[in-house]
Amino acid sequence: MTVAFLSKRTALALLLAYFCLASVATRAESIADYPSKPIKIVFPWSPGSDELLRVLATDLSTRLKQPVIVDYRPGAATSIGAAYVAKAPSDGYTLLYGSSTTFSINPSAYLKLPYDPVRDFAPISRLTSSPFFVFSSPKLHVNTLAEFIALANSRPGELSYATPGIGSVPHLSIERLAQQAGITLIHVPYKGNGQLMTDVAGGHVDLSFSVHALPFINDQRVRGLAFTGAQRSPALPDLPTVSEAGVGNYVSSVWFGLVAPAGTPAPIVKKLNEAVRDILAQPAFKARFAAQGIDLSPSTPEEFAAQIRSEIPVWREAVRSAGLTPTN
Repeated sequence: MTVAFLSKRTALALLLAYFCLASVATRAESIADYPSKPIKIVFPWSPGSDELLRVLATDLSTRLKQPVIVDYRPGAATSIGAAYVAKAPSDGYTLLYGSSTTFSINPSAYLKLPYDPVRDFAPISRLTSSPFFVFSSPKLHVNTLAEFIALANSRPGELSYATPGIGSVPHLSIERLAQQAGITLIHVPYKGNGQLMTDVAGGHVDLSFSVHALPFINDQRVRGLAFTGAQRSPALPDLPTVSEAGVGNYVSSVWFGLVAPAGTPAPIVKKLNEAVRDILAQPAFKARFAAQGIDLSPSTPEEFAAQIRSEIPVWREAVRSAGLTPTN
């Protein structure tokens, strides 16, 4: 009886080992074949500021020999799209195009964030790191940031500013500008940059910050007032920095990057990172976005992960200083 019992246990152990080895072999084969079907990149804002991602998706499709689709899931300062990707399978076929807001600010801006920015994602690469263009509605009839500040001082609590959402980098950046300039403004949050740009151009909102405003400034649909970088933008060298415009020691920027769900195999992350960095290094790609004032800054997955972790406490203090109460 004892021998028979041991034989059954041994047979069961061998059977389990077989299935484990078969599963590992199948997984290894699937990783080697990646990608074997379309890849979806979630854009957690409304259409309108998605040019870089659309161009990147097209180039990735060519390089990876599979369609790369942009999926729009706006709302809640990118939290809706981020939560969707956090719960997606860890197979490299659902990715997220997120920002400083998504990973560094939302943990302090929301009491019940539906994802963890560190635990739930596998960073692939930072894509850009860019200061903002400060611009106003032409209907406001101000030509400089100093004139806007003077007007806001004469009409406290009357002028408005638009951002892509409560707790977003533009929101906190404009609040910091208002604090340093000693002015009070009305916040008008949007789900993305598309309608935001249209409403500032149409005079429905008075001021905004955006990394995507250069075409609107060049076409005179909005009026450029300043640039939030430490130096002037090469794309618009006549536009003064915020510090030059009279608000001293003021610098602000936002970054965007690509991540996968946590648990995505390292070889897939590595393959995507190499593809992204090669595309961003192409002269035509670099020239196209340099002309728009967008700074490309690809990274390794490790560098990107370290940046996300290090910035969370920095933005926590920014949320506190802005007097924001975390929302549910």
